[in-house]
Amino acid sequence: MRKFLILFFTFSLTSTVCAQGIEGVYEVIVRKQEEKKAVRWTLADWLLTKQKMALMDQWLALHSSSTLFEFFLEGSGGMLDGRSSLESMDKSKTSYRYQAAFYLRAIGIQGGVDKFSGFQDSSFYQGNLILLGSSAQSTNIQVHYGKRNLNTQYGEFGPTYWGVSGSLYLLPFLGGLYEYRNYSSDESAGNSFSDGKRQEYGAFLDIWFLRLRGTYFKERSTFNTTANGAFDQRISGWWFGGQLFF
Repeated sequence: MRKFLILFFTFSLTSTVCAQGIEGVYEVIVRKQEEKKAVRWTLADWLLTKQKMALMDQWLALHSSSTLFEFFLEGSGGMLDGRSSLESMDKSKTSYRYQAAFYLRAIGIQGGVDKFSGFQDSSFYQGNLILLGSSAQSTNIQVHYGKRNLNTQYGEFGPTYWGVSGSLYLLPFLGGLYEYRNYSSDESAGNSFSDGKRQEYGAFLDIWFLRLRGTYFKERSTFNTTANGAFDQRISGWWFGGQLFF
């Protein structure tokens, strides 16, 4: 009987040790298979990676510029209509705009003047940053921050503003453009420029370094004066002109 018990316990212990050993071996095998699976690649994985790399190369080609600097001059004119909520009739005047910009890679500075005789004259300077696109004369999206010097019959104001603009080529020589500005408030001699917004959109035609453009322009400004209280002033119309790129 004693021999039988000894043999039984010996067999049980041996079975337990063997089971634990087999379980340990199984865990090692499973872990090793998972490690192999994690680093294994297939033809489908290689093709997908190749496609991603091609898309990245294409994006970099579209948005990387080989041009160190860029410069443009612009002159435009047109008949713009101006209206104030204080008056019942529109004022239609010949207007002019001149501006220039210089870019170093994606960073630029720009300045210009707008003349709307008998209504308001203004000048501006701003910083430009090209977020997408290889240059100002390409499909691009830009952000702007600047200051405007506004001379009106209600005083001289100097609001700051932020803006966005973009151009999109539909054909290698033809495209569309859009610009938006949002002006902050400013005060002068008891009168105030409360706020303002400006939009401009249209089309352009590139002939080498010359860009011919026609855009529809509209601007709304809100003033608050001691004599008249709060009122709006609106200007709208078509600009026609050109830009020279260097």
